[in-house]
Amino acid sequence: MDSAIISRIEHSLNQQLIAAIEDIVMSVMEDQLECHDFDTQYDAHADAVSTLGGDIEQLAENICESIQAVMQQRTEEVELMVAERFENEVLPSCKATYEKDGEVDVPARAEAYSLFVDGLRNDGEISEYEADSIDLDVESL
Repeated sequence: MDSAIISRIEHSLNQQLIAAIEDIVMSVMEDQLECHDFDTQYDAHADAVSTLGGDIEQLAENICESIQAVMQQRTEEVELMVAERFENEVLPSCKATYEKDGEVDVPARAEAYSLFVDGLRNDGEISEYEADSIDLDVESL
């Protein structure tokens, strides 16, 4: 993942954690303390966020690292699946059409691979992120 995506993820996580803390503080104050005064609830939330700001940022960073690891694993799994399917479903007809002379036609394979990946993305079988993140050395097949 590039640094811009990582930064956006961390920012989004940080904002959502702050919003979750607000919901929790207000719910606890209303349900447990029977304090229904919004200003008091807001002050408690603001104090918690101020006090825990660094911890919230660290939690967002840790969650982001977990997301990166899971997405890396997912991308590797998707890449293997796409490579296997391309090799079984698309490559034989590509070879029959463009490689009758036995020479590998890299541009034809690359185009077929690109169209195959686009089709998987358009059909919802893989995400746009996955489609953009996977690559296959079509020449080596």
